[in-house]
Amino acid sequence: MRVDMRGMSCPMPATKTREVLKNQEDDLVLLVDCGASIENVTRILNGSNRAFKTIEHDGWFEISVGKT
Repeated sequence: MRVDMRGMSCPMPATKTREVLKNQEDDLVLLVDCGASIENVTRILNGSNRAFKTIEHDGWFEISVGKT
């Protein structure tokens, strides 16, 4: 599942991440473009039992999240 949250202001990316994590057990790709959003989303992911990897692109971030 791919969730594009670029252009969303805080706290929407964090809220959407929590919602998606509750309902999605497969691999996820989260896209964010705000520094505060990347911090909040990665903090949420650090608190979950899912491994993730962040790749910075030109002005935005791609976060690949593994299965539960």
